[in-house]
Amino acid sequence: MLCSVISLPIKNGERAIFCPNQVTLILALALAKRDQGPIRTTIFFWPDRCDVSALENEGIACVRYSRTNCLRFLFTHRLRTAIEACVPHHRMGRFVNLFCQFCTSLSLIDDGLDTFRDVPRNVEPECFVPGTSFYTFDYRIGLGRWLERFRIEGVADMALLAAVSRSPTPLRGVRRLVIESPPLDRIADQLGLERSDTLLVTHSNVYKRVFNDSKIAQVAGSTVAIEKSLIGFTGEVIVGESMVAVFALLQERPRFRLYIYISGSQLVNLRPLVNLIRSRDFATLVAC
Repeated sequence: MLCSVISLPIKNGERAIFCPNQVTLILALALAKRDQGPIRTTIFFWPDRCDVSALENEGIACVRYSRTNCLRFLFTHRLRTAIEACVPHHRMGRFVNLFCQFCTSLSLIDDGLDTFRDVPRNVEPECFVPGTSFYTFDYRIGLGRWLERFRIEGVADMALLAAVSRSPTPLRGVRRLVIESPPLDRIADQLGLERSDTLLVTHSNVYKRVFNDSKIAQVAGSTVAIEKSLIGFTGEVIVGESMVAVFALLQERPRFRLYIYISGSQLVNLRPLVNLIRSRDFATLVAC
C-alpha cells in the first residue's frame, strides 16, 4: 500500500514525476518550469500514451518508464539529496509504490476525472497525511470533496492540453465526434456509430477500448490531439466520463454542441462535473 509519511514538498533537490497519460504530462511540464532551478525534475513516462516533445524542447529530463531507469535514478540521487516522488494514484504497481518508499516526500498529480468525484476511484485519501500537495490545473470551479484533505496547487492552464505536437483529428465531413469513454459502451447501439458523418476517437489506453468494429470510421486517440481538434469544430461532440468532457465544458465560446453521458449510479459522486455541465448552455447531460 502506498502511504504518505511526509507531506511537505521539497524546496530543493530532485522530483520524480510518473506520467501515464497526457494530462499528467502537461501538469508535469508546468510544474517543472515553475520550480526549475532549485528543483531538478525527471519525468518517467509511458511512450505509447504520452507526447513528450514539448518537454524535451524545454530541456526537461524525460525517461521512458522501466524498473531499470527508476533504479538508476535512485542509485544516483538517493544518498545525495532530497527526492519528492509525485504520482497520480496508488495503482501504479508495486514497483512504483516501493520506489516512493525510498523518497523523502510524496505528492499527488492530477491524472483525470477523480478530481471531479467526491469519492475517488484510484486514490485512497486516508493514505496521505493532511496537507499533501496535489498538483492540478488552475481550476476556478468546485472539485471533489476528497481533495479537502490536500493542499491544492494549480500549476497549469487547461488550454495547454491542446498545445501538443500531435496532429488534430481529421474532421473533414464529420458532423458527429464520439469520444470513447465510459459509459458509452452501454448504449453503443444508440450512438449511430455506423453513420457516414460520424467519427469515433478510440481510447488512448488499449485496455479501456470497447468498440472493436472495424467497419466504424475511427481514429486512435493516442495518435491525435483530441482537445486541439475541438477548437473550431462545429458539429456534435458525444463523450462520457472523461477529461475531454471537462476540457470541452471549459471552452469560452465553443461552436460545437456537447452531449455528456454519465452513469446513473455516478451522478451523485460526480457532483462537481454534473454542476459544471448544468451551468453551460451548450452542454446536455444524459444519464444512462
